[in-house]
Amino acid sequence: MTNSVFTWVSLLVIGLNSILLAKDDPTTSSDNSPSIDLSLLIIYTIEMILKVLSFGFVIPKNSYLRDAWNVVDMTIIITGYLPYFLNSNALNLSALRSLRVLRPLRSVSKIKGLN
Repeated sequence: MTNSVFTWVSLLVIGLNSILLAKDDPTTSSDNSPSIDLSLLIIYTIEMILKVLSFGFVIPKNSYLRDAWNVVDMTIIITGYLPYFLNSNALNLSALRSLRVLRPLRSVSKIKGLN
């Protein structure tokens, strides 16, 4: 998607997520704001779905999965949902929380000067 409003909203969400990650204490197992984290995960999912609908998933030349940053995005989004679908009491999923740190890297793909 090349709409500048879409890009700026995405960058705003990434910035908010970066601030929340900076506030998070990695030494504890509790999140500072689990509802905000889930909201951001849903926003990222909507962004991914819009991009897939716009570009295609795999087959077209400029499809979603042909961009390495989008593959990273999709991996982060999928691992973000795992604690909600897996029994977190039986499994230690705290290592998956560390993948959220990769989310600010998404700004590299949004700002052409950083590429």
